Amino acid sequence: MVGPLSGIVVLDLTQQLVGPGATMLLGDMGAEIVHVEPPPGVQESDPASATADSVGRLRASLNWNRNKQSVCVDLTVPAGRELVLDIARKADVCIQNYRPGVAAKLGLEYENVRAVNPGLVYCEISAFGFEGPDRHRVGFDIIAQGGGGAMVPGWRDPSLPSPLPVPIGDVTGMCLAALGVVSAILHRNRTGEGQRVRTSMLDGVVLQSILKLVSFDDDDREWRDATVQGLKAMAEAGAAYDTIYDAGATGIGGLPTQGTAGIPAGVYYRVYRTADGFVSVGCLNVNQQKRLNKALELGDPRFEPEMDLRSSEALERASRMQPMAEAKFLAQPTDHWISFLDERSIACGRVLNTLELFDHQHHLENQMIIETVDPWVGPVRMVGHPIKFSETPMSVRSPASPAGLDTDSVLRWLGYTPERIAELKDGAVVYASPIASDTNARM
Repeated sequence: MVGPLSGIVVLDLTQQLVGPGATMLLGDMGAEIVHVEPPPGVQESDPASATADSVGRLRASLNWNRNKQSVCVDLTVPAGRELVLDIARKADVCIQNYRPGVAAKLGLEYENVRAVNPGLVYCEISAFGFEGPDRHRVGFDIIAQGGGGAMVPGWRDPSLPSPLPVPIGDVTGMCLAALGVVSAILHRNRTGEGQRVRTSMLDGVVLQSILKLVSFDDDDREWRDATVQGLKAMAEAGAAYDTIYDAGATGIGGLPTQGTAGIPAGVYYRVYRTADGFVSVGCLNVNQQKRLNKALELGDPRFEPEMDLRSSEALERASRMQPMAEAKFLAQPTDHWISFLDERSIACGRVLNTLELFDHQHHLENQMIIETVDPWVGPVRMVGHPIKFSETPMSVRSPASPAGLDTDSVLRWLGYTPERIAELKDGAVVYASPIASDTNARM
């Protein structure tokens, strides 16, 4: 069986993570990905190259470069740029995530590519978007997280903002780009019309705030402005970031919101240490909170109708809830708590680290951890595809190519003669991996 994008050819001009991740998703779904990379020595070396394997691949790139063909082209010379436009003529999609201004410098902007293939879907991924005062800024995931409101108090230093330990800007951006491309292909197949698709890492981070990014200006503007000013004043006074973060999450200008004063809502939505590990508890609604309160005998005053929540007794009882819950969880192992909470329909789960994911039965059965055989390093476990298709399942059809492995086969696919290919190699316009002769052409 072939994937749902079988027959779609993608010209991949991406780098870093967000762009290659988007084309990885498309390749998993059956698209043919022609990944254009710079020849050795043309681009500044990646500091991570010290972690490369015996054929020059970064460990993580075995994920994002699977199901792709690598052709090395020097885009700094006219012949190299013309070769890329030749690929664009035969492609359905072009994706790039160049730094601002690079596509224009190379003559590979939407207008240039559209001129040779009007029906092509052209996807651009940027750090900051394509409008507004920051559109020309260079950015990486940590910068997108900061600008998108995703920073949290640092786990090492709570006085400073810290990015989440997973690259949400990159990962959300790659998913949005792939979604946009697939939607544009559907439109093109109906109408014959190509178009430009744009998204950014920053937009993906802002999307993460979907639960709280709602404001009614007539009602909320005054308190929102007051809160922002209060937070700025706290920063100017040198307050630690965890204090500022909590103030922004709890009320106006750092004051607790009325009705929840003194009640540690975090008791119901947090991670607890157990006797042998950790368990996460997520009681977002009142019914679940009541069940956990009863199960652990926490004595939450909110659930006693006669209790005045502003009384000293209520506040004193509320202050004991978190230490009490922590002590109870610490007294039993994780397995006990999973069974105990499941029996009471209380949302909970194990806390796994990344290394545990490789052998975890649930992730294996859901094919989010898959195993392939790489011709250079043997069996490899890697992340699977997050979308499941009943009739056209995803597949890893080929391993990540070393740089330039497929240069010759791609040029032959374009119709270049052996003489022209030799000329491009001699002129250092293209580079072919020396191990390419040991593999079969895939196009």
